[in-house]
Amino acid sequence: MKRRVSNNPITHLYFWRLSNDWEIDFIITERNIPIQALQVSYSLKDFNTYSREIRSLVQFAEQYPTCELLIITFDEEDHPMELKTQKEFKPFKKIKIIPFWKWVINS
Repeated sequence: MKRRVSNNPITHLYFWRLSNDWEIDFIITERNIPIQALQVSYSLKDFNTYSREIRSLVQFAEQYPTCELLIITFDEEDHPMELKTQKEFKPFKKIKIIPFWKWVINS
């Protein structure tokens, strides 16, 4: 991530705290516009962890609807709780859940 940011002078890396103290682990911006919001979690198997990571991204997406939303996990993808939370979090379809190894290959 740091390499991606340092290779491009208009790209920056930030941590983001929302007004209600929820957090986004990493925000990548270009020309001060968020292009990617990343949450990092070893696992999303615990519903409390899952909903915490999702709700922060959902709130961030309300402010920045064009930003790509990712949750990076150790080895999980297309989590089974997806259908449960889709009703609760409307922009959920925008959030991609990918394992770390796949994110590294693609970035």
